Amino acid sequence: RVSALRAAFMYLVYLTADLFGRERDAPTALSLAALVFLVIDPGLIMDTGALLSFLSVASILLFSPRIQDADAWWQRGPYEAVRTAVIVQILPMPVALRAFHVLPLVSPAANLVVVPL
Repeated sequence: RVSALRAAFMYLVYLTADLFGRERDAPTALSLAALVFLVIDPGLIMDTGALLSFLSVASILLFSPRIQDADAWWQRGPYEAVRTAVIVQILPMPVALRAFHVLPLVSPAANLVVVPL
């Protein structure tokens, strides 16, 4: 529930750029959402769920455009879903390893099934 609120707030900040006649900027929306949540509750800096949420979004923002530019065939059909499922695991992996002491190798495959549902 809290992670859904964080994601919704990040997306809302991202969309509000249109209201001010600005270009949408995902890293700025992510940063602003993080600052707002940290002002409300500074303890979130050590919350595993919050770290995983923000690192997952940051991973998509950081790596997705670079991979799209590298190979055009990764931009179509099922490849896009696989690419995103793998990319979303890159930055959160160290936090997940530290917090849960498990290497979630099945997560990208599970995301391909769960996300469409």
